[in-house]
Amino acid sequence: MVVKCCGICDKEFEATKIHKKYCSKECAKTAVRRYHARLMRAKYKKRKCVEKVCVICGDFYVCGEVKAQTQKSCSTDCSNALRRIRQLKTRSIRCQRQRNLRHKKAIALKLLAKLTNTERVSKVPEKVRNRKNENQRRRMEDPIKRQKAIERTRAWAAKNAFVRTREREKSANAAYRALQFLETGVTL
Repeated sequence: MVVKCCGICDKEFEATKIHKKYCSKECAKTAVRRYHARLMRAKYKKRKCVEKVCVICGDFYVCGEVKAQTQKSCSTDCSNALRRIRQLKTRSIRCQRQRNLRHKKAIALKLLAKLTNTERVSKVPEKVRNRKNENQRRRMEDPIKRQKAIERTRAWAAKNAFVRTREREKSANAAYRALQFLETGVTL
């Protein structure tokens, strides 16, 4: 057996093998940890550092050359603030696009109405209007007929409103496509 000095704790110990350097397993683990730390330090010393300015708070910070291409903030708080600003910008851009699209569709619908002259002109004779009003007044006097008339009118109004909105949407889309074709020459 050979008496050696431990490389970590500097204690003397009896080595059972010639190549043994440390007195215990704990010292051997510490040596391995130190070795890996030395390797990492050497690796990061080779890495070039860049000093940048944070776009949120304006402070200087240091980051690696690779991260410097994409990193714009100095901390997680600043990066969260930057992310929130980007979200608000994209949301406002999206809302603006939708507003522009609705505006263009409205213009296209007006243009289509002018081109096809689809304005309705109500020319109901006076006699027919008076007769209709008289019949309606008589119906409203009887409570049962009145209730049925109200239900019929509600059903008719609901159906007509749905059909009208569908037709309006279809014609607005068609008019918008026609306007786009006239402006750009490309069909959507």
